Amino acid sequence: LNLDSDRILFCLYREHPIRRAATYCVQSATFQALIMASILTSCVLLALTPAHRDLPGDGESVITLEQQRWIDLALTIAFTVEFLLAVLSTGLLGPRDAYFRSLWNVVD
Repeated sequence: LNLDSDRILFCLYREHPIRRAATYCVQSATFQALIMASILTSCVLLALTPAHRDLPGDGESVITLEQQRWIDLALTIAFTVEFLLAVLSTGLLGPRDAYFRSLWNVVD
C-alpha cells in the first residue's frame, strides 16, 4: 500500500474534477470566511447558552431552545461540509497533506 500516492480515497487522482472542485472550494477566501464565521457563531452560542436550562435561578436565556437547535443544526451541517470537502481535497490519511496528518485537524 503506497500511502504517498497521487490518489486519495483510493480513486481520485489529483486532476479528477471532483477533487479539483473540492480543492477550489476549500482554498477560496469566501469558504474560509464562512467557516471562520461559523466558528465564531459557535463560540458566541456557547457563551450565550446557559449550562442547564432547567435549573431554577439561571435567569432568562438570550435565545430560545428552538433557536439554539436550529443554529446547532446549521453549524453541524457547515462543519460536516467543511470536513467532507477537505477530505476530498487532501485525502483522509494517505498523502502527506492528508486531513488527519495535520495535528490541527486531529484536534479539531
